[in-house]
Amino acid sequence: MVLDAGTRPLEVGCYQGLQAALNVSSGSALGSHYSLKERGGMVKVLVGKRAGGTFFGFWAEFEGEKISSYEDTRPDKNIAYTLYKCTAYNWEAYRVHIADESNLEAPAYELRPFDEDQHIRGLGSDYTEPYAKEQIAMNYPLFLKDIDYFQTYAVDPGPSRR
Repeated sequence: MVLDAGTRPLEVGCYQGLQAALNVSSGSALGSHYSLKERGGMVKVLVGKRAGGTFFGFWAEFEGEKISSYEDTRPDKNIAYTLYKCTAYNWEAYRVHIADESNLEAPAYELRPFDEDQHIRGLGSDYTEPYAKEQIAMNYPLFLKDIDYFQTYAVDPGPSRR
């Protein structure tokens, strides 16, 4: 069974069934090997979650590059956050992929930002508006070190500083 364009159910009995369906080894985390995949300027990430015994999801593909990532490794948490710069825009645009594998029986994968209002019209979520760097600063401050957000100040002594 394959996840392709559109949201399609993938019948799995457990996390191991999802691993088998995606052809990844039991020792690998989906977030590090399969849900975060880059190729030639395009990024492809898994978006979806398990509801009951069925995994609903799709592959989201966009033009961009991986900038940075970090993991939330608090007890009972296994969440990876990955920042992508979206190169299809004429401004500094970003997306964040969140791979939450805290519950191995019900992993969840999100691509942010998205607008859920599209469900009302039956079109699915709208992913066309990425984050600006100010929104990254507000929502994901751990990524501030990875984007051009702060001013740079010369701190070495120089002729004008004496």
